[in-house]
Amino acid sequence: SCRWRCRPGGGRSRGRRRPSRPPGSPCGPGGYLSTNIHFALTTFKQLTHIKYISGVVYCFCAVIFVISLVIKNMSEINVLSNVVYKYLSIGFVFVLSLIILVLACLKKLILKLLKKEATSNV
Repeated sequence: SCRWRCRPGGGRSRGRRRPSRPPGSPCGPGGYLSTNIHFALTTFKQLTHIKYISGVVYCFCAVIFVISLVIKNMSEINVLSNVVYKYLSIGFVFVLSLIILVLACLKKLILKLLKKEATSNV
């Protein structure tokens, strides 16, 4: 239970009125989205070593807002979730991981060659 006293079943309390929750409270529907954005931004910040993340926050939220405006009805949501999301996630998992692995190996090889060249010149 959170500080907004949410009930697991979503039911009303007996006689007492529940305080209204703000739209982004962790127990409401916005909690899942804000948690995912937080982890995505944290990962992005660690990968890119950005000092101030506020500009990236606005970009991420603007992209999510534009995507939410593009979808017009439930059939488009079903197509996105069943077809596009499935193949896009497979692409991210395998292709992006492979690209990162190859780039890391190239970086290690280049650093090793530079180190070997520096020691041979001394």
